[in-house]
Amino acid sequence: MDSTSPRLVLVTGCDTGIGRKLAESFRRARLDVYRTGLNPPRMGDLAKQGIRTLRLDVTNLREVSELQQAITQQGLRVNILVTVSAR
Repeated sequence: MDSTSPRLVLVTGCDTGIGRKLAESFRRARLDVYRTGLNPPRMGDLAKQGIRTLRLDVTNLREVSELQQAITQQGLRVNILVTVSAR
């Protein structure tokens, strides 16, 4: 990966707490951030910071596959995966 390629961080389990703080920290480091959780409406809006929020149940293989396809279709790849999910 060259220095001009987008660096994508995917943080799971960002409903509250440490996952949210990690997503914010990665964004401040100028990384592209996707954060996931079970209930996006309750997760608060971080779009103003450039953080994308998506619903994901990490125990649901269909949802995981759909997220992977969505990221790939945008020409992106996950460079850093942080799993904070409690499940």
